[in-house]
Amino acid sequence: MEQTIISLETEGLFLSKKRGLLLASKRKEVISTVPLDDIAALIVSAHGTSYTNSLVVNLAERNIPLVLCGKNHQPAAWIHPIKSHFKQAKYLRAQASLTKAKANRLWKQVVVAKISWQIFALEKQGIVSKTLGRLARQVSNGDPQNIEAQAARLYWRLMMGPNFRRETSGGGANILLNYGYTVLRAAVCRALVAAGLNPCFGIHHRSQVNSFQLVDDLMEPFRPLVDLAVKELVLNDDDEINPQTKAELGSILHHSLPGNGTGPVINHIYRLALEYRDYIAGDAEKIEFAFPKALTLPLKAARKTSVSTKRISPDVAIGNV
Repeated sequence: MEQTIISLETEGLFLSKKRGLLLASKRKEVISTVPLDDIAALIVSAHGTSYTNSLVVNLAERNIPLVLCGKNHQPAAWIHPIKSHFKQAKYLRAQASLTKAKANRLWKQVVVAKISWQIFALEKQGIVSKTLGRLARQVSNGDPQNIEAQAARLYWRLMMGPNFRRETSGGGANILLNYGYTVLRAAVCRALVAAGLNPCFGIHHRSQVNSFQLVDDLMEPFRPLVDLAVKELVLNDDDEINPQTKAELGSILHHSLPGNGTGPVINHIYRLALEYRDYIAGDAEKIEFAFPKALTLPLKAARKTSVSTKRISPDVAIGNV
């Protein structure tokens, strides 16, 4: 079933539920309706939005994250279900008892995959960096040399230009990146909760104030897909958040991932969540991260990218999942 990420920025909306539908109303007039079962995540950036308790409970029962964003389109709060899987207790114990050695091996895989997709994103822009390929091969368990940060500094200069600084409070491309990462974060969070995992038990991220450490860990390899979409928007002089850019960034999850396996990005996110769960629980021997093709590293074959977007009104932008 094709699902949809819904992003709301219209001021003063009233959100409610009726007969399995999400209703968006303004001044007591319904302006949009969407079946709840068709929603992958609900992202709200608008001021003055109000909700019924019934809607919020139904979103949680369907494992639909409700993401509340600030002015910079960064998540300020998340609502996700407490219970999502019949074996959740087993998997929570596995998360809590994850050994440092296993976590270090996992983090190496995450970093190598992320750098590989960074190389792919650059090559899609006609930029080849042998240095990034060399850095990817130098990553060791736990990344004690912080190769990830070294690669990031070079990557951003090549991708966005020498004067670009990745700042969550910045304007232009930074705002688009914030929004794209919010979409990605919501998708990863939903996949983890659906797999019976708690997002707060991270692999590498250890901040005591971050309740979504595992989300931030496992979304890392997919970030360059957002970066590439943002770069293409910027090249087209479209560097503001509007219904069109939101729909384009929301559609990233529906792109066919140019890597191993079949299906859109969201399928690979769900597969990764399940493989991670089974690996830490001792039910699987390894995790297969998706890799792009034709890079400096000896990577697997890839598939071509396709895009599909749609909107249900000028004020409610959605991307297919």
